Amino acid sequence: MSDASDPGRDAPGRAGPMGWRVEVPTRPEPGREPVTLRHPEPALRLVRDFAPPCPVGWYALTLAYDGPGVADGRLVFTFADGTVLPQHLAKTGRNAFFGMVRPTRPLASVAVQVSGSADLATPRLLAFRPVPAWEQRRALVRRAVSVLRGDPRSFPWRLARFAVQMSRQGRTAIPIATQAMAPAAAYALWRERFDERPEAEAAFHRGRLDGLARRPRFTVLAGPDLDGPALAALRASLVAQHDPDWELLVPGTPAPGDDRERPYDPADPDAALATARGTHMLLPRPGTRLRPHALTVLALTLERVPGARLVYADEDHADAAGTRTDPTFKPAWSPARLLSANYIGDPCAIAIETLRGIGLSAEEDGAADFGVAAWRHDLMLRLGEWLEPRDVVHVAQVLSHGAGPAAAAAAEERKAAIRRALARRGAEARVMSDPRSPDPRVLFTPEEKPLVTLVIPTRDRADLLGTAVSTLLGKTAYRRFEIVVVDNGSVEDDTFKLFDSWVGDGRIRVLRDDGPFNYARLNNVAAATARGTLLGLVNNDIEVTDAHWLEEMVGWAVQPGVGCVGAKLWYPDGRLQHGGVVVGVAGAAGHRHKRAARGDRGGRDDLVTVNEVSAVTAACLVVRKAVYDEVGGLDAERFAVGYNDVDFCLKVAAAGYRNLWTPFAELTHHESVSRGRDLSPRTAERFNREVAALKERWGERLLDDPYGSPNLTMEAEDGTIRVQ
Repeated sequence: MSDASDPGRDAPGRAGPMGWRVEVPTRPEPGREPVTLRHPEPALRLVRDFAPPCPVGWYALTLAYDGPGVADGRLVFTFADGTVLPQHLAKTGRNAFFGMVRPTRPLASVAVQVSGSADLATPRLLAFRPVPAWEQRRALVRRAVSVLRGDPRSFPWRLARFAVQMSRQGRTAIPIATQAMAPAAAYALWRERFDERPEAEAAFHRGRLDGLARRPRFTVLAGPDLDGPALAALRASLVAQHDPDWELLVPGTPAPGDDRERPYDPADPDAALATARGTHMLLPRPGTRLRPHALTVLALTLERVPGARLVYADEDHADAAGTRTDPTFKPAWSPARLLSANYIGDPCAIAIETLRGIGLSAEEDGAADFGVAAWRHDLMLRLGEWLEPRDVVHVAQVLSHGAGPAAAAAAEERKAAIRRALARRGAEARVMSDPRSPDPRVLFTPEEKPLVTLVIPTRDRADLLGTAVSTLLGKTAYRRFEIVVVDNGSVEDDTFKLFDSWVGDGRIRVLRDDGPFNYARLNNVAAATARGTLLGLVNNDIEVTDAHWLEEMVGWAVQPGVGCVGAKLWYPDGRLQHGGVVVGVAGAAGHRHKRAARGDRGGRDDLVTVNEVSAVTAACLVVRKAVYDEVGGLDAERFAVGYNDVDFCLKVAAAGYRNLWTPFAELTHHESVSRGRDLSPRTAERFNREVAALKERWGERLLDDPYGSPNLTMEAEDGTIRVQ
């Protein structure tokens, strides 16, 4: 089937490439989760309709653009039964895309949803064609060759994974392996394929502002710590902006010859705020240099989301020679992460009316002086108390070079800022240093100690269950808990002897359930009997190694707006098993930084600070029982074994709660030992069915993890830079 010989039926929408039509996707209503934009311009869909429906089989889609700007895309299948399935579409060049796919059912239409600054409606090439058997075999060979060249040690399992992708319906696969790369090489390839070129395409970027209905004006306030070379570098980056509508307020004598620069008194920053002429203010750290298109992208974002009161973007470092390294691909709005570290960084544009409402200087006694390293963190914490997730937009583009993390000398000032924030919120907590993290740790210490019901489904394997229960009872410092063991058909004498040993211990109850193994149902049955106001879902192969794990998880779980709290789980060999869940990895979901070594901080310090995540594993999860009941618990019908925890956490997030992961609750997880690794066709069928159910229920949410980044890989669990 070629586009020329079988153009498909006519359908409403703008004319597009031959056989395709152009439509503007309906903008979704603002949800309860924070927003990340890959590009500020509205997306387009290039749609091809089929009459009769396109039959099941392997197909290839190719898309390419010429001209300036950059584009990104995804596939969207609409089946004849009305089901819609979005899919990741890999980039094989700067503005070139390719994917091979086997639809699960006959297709009513295929669409490519594209976003970016390029001329999206006029691709140079767009084709959707069947893939013959010989081309499928060639793809497998090419994959094998590229894996052998890149990383021979991973050849067997990576080739096997690709073969599974080629045989599983509904999964996009490409015949080129993602080779292991050093971070510098990966970032260089990312810049080639995904980054804008504001210097080489300056005229194009200046023209991006022409269609704006309203033009924001930016006031850039240089703090007293920006002097000498730092101020000169910032000034030069402003003069180079494609958007000239800015002003610079400096704590001294302004540069001559530019009336956009004015002085202010650093002893009275709020007076400068009162006289600011802009609509939004930037407060750059020392060393920050804005890229030439930075203000343009911020202006376009404010046009796209006019209600935004805080817009921030990604950043990297650039040396004197212009060599760029160490990108920080930030998550969407994350208040728990912000509590310990000012991850917002630069660039960050704040609505001036919002700033005037809270002031640049904190009013509490003992507030940090304006201009010190902790001052910006203090301001962000105060802003966070005013803002809702819908007020904040993260733009996943690198818009500035420069400043690094706060200096170690500011650690005590940072702690003071955090303590003031906690006092304003009425939270009972301690702020301390912890050798596991470079940032201050917040330990909540609520006076009331709620009862926690720990639910453990099991079947035999008395050795594992005995270790789990004995370490829970013997090593957990937080004592307000009960254990409900759900026995799913045990038959071994050792198991019954273990149960008998607990008779008379009021902390442990055993429920018998002889039905087919259904992890979700077993947990729901036990939850219905819970006496605690908090539920802890715990696998029978967990081993307690940190006495304070439950204290940490309970402290966060009872905070306002928090849903599920997950733990840092280690394999017995000392590698990381669970650092939070990223949705979209390998088409469904995966564990962040899986198999990382002890001491690995993770990209963005993911593994050493409490932070928001889309989901956490139910191998060790704490949640308020009221929240569990509100969303209907685990879905026992569609997710009997796999992905019930991911689905549950996504339901909790959709209900308006934030799911968190903490590195300060550490346990050992002997993953899946009790059930083993069942590789039978029946298990594979069940697994594929659960993956399909997850995709059908959550659609594009699986492709847009707000706490991951569209600039990080979706092909592996290692959190490396996306190159396809």
